Amino acid sequence: MICLVPSSSSLGISPLIPVVSPASTVTEIRCFLSISAIPEPAHPVYLVTIGKLSALTELSIVPGRIMGALRENISQLKDLRFRAISRNFISGEIPASLGEVRGLRALDLSYNQLTGTISPSIGSLPELSNLILCHNHLTGSIPPFLSQTLTRIDLKRNSLTGSISPASLPPSLQYLSLAWNQLTGPVDRVLLRLNQLNYLDLSLNRLTGIIPGRIVAFPITNLQLQRYFFLNSNRFTGEVPASFVERLLSASIQTLYLQHNFLTGIQISPAAEIPVSSSLCLQYTVWYRRCPLKAGPQKTRPTT
Repeated sequence: MICLVPSSSSLGISPLIPVVSPASTVTEIRCFLSISAIPEPAHPVYLVTIGKLSALTELSIVPGRIMGALRENISQLKDLRFRAISRNFISGEIPASLGEVRGLRALDLSYNQLTGTISPSIGSLPELSNLILCHNHLTGSIPPFLSQTLTRIDLKRNSLTGSISPASLPPSLQYLSLAWNQLTGPVDRVLLRLNQLNYLDLSLNRLTGIIPGRIVAFPITNLQLQRYFFLNSNRFTGEVPASFVERLLSASIQTLYLQHNFLTGIQISPAAEIPVSSSLCLQYTVWYRRCPLKAGPQKTRPTT
């Protein structure tokens, strides 16, 4: 295999010609571009230039000072598998044509100024395993994701709205962060499908309904031996599941944040000791009491 690595000097992106021994057997030519710490703001023309590198398989500009909008010609990079343009000044919408790059496995456009919605074409990428679009200004709903190898979704710090469809997230997910959005509706049916989760952050939304206790009862099948659950600052109701308490006391839950909700109670002994390696936060939770079915004998007002 030969790796062609274009230089980042002046972003001229001149082609490189490898020196190959006559006795060598070349089985693959792999081209990737890595640009980091660009000192001055880069003109949007560089994005057009990159779109012409048809043999590109990996693109990383992290961090950088690339400005402007992503171009539709990104669909010409048919061999692209990894794309990271994080911590730049990219604006505008994510091109729907990106969904035509069918071999794309990782997409990281975090910490930019992207607007608009997440196109359903992104969700239809069959080999996508990592999607990181956090810290942007994206709006609209979460599209359904079809990839059965998708393990990480990070969409925190956007302005996403609507409810989460139970069928929109594949059960292969291990890391899900949707914090700091405006999502609504229940999530119990969604979470029950995600039996490989080890990191869940749904905090600071407007989610409602009960918290399903079964999500902490799933077997851990990977090397992540502790789980992290951030469910704070929503509108969840009902009791804290007993399975949450059991896992917390056994230290198999590392972090459990439930503050700022509308929960009705938690079954935990006052003498219980939470392991020093675990964190539980319940502050500012409104502990609503259910109205009793009967209030006792009816009292009458005195006549005199």
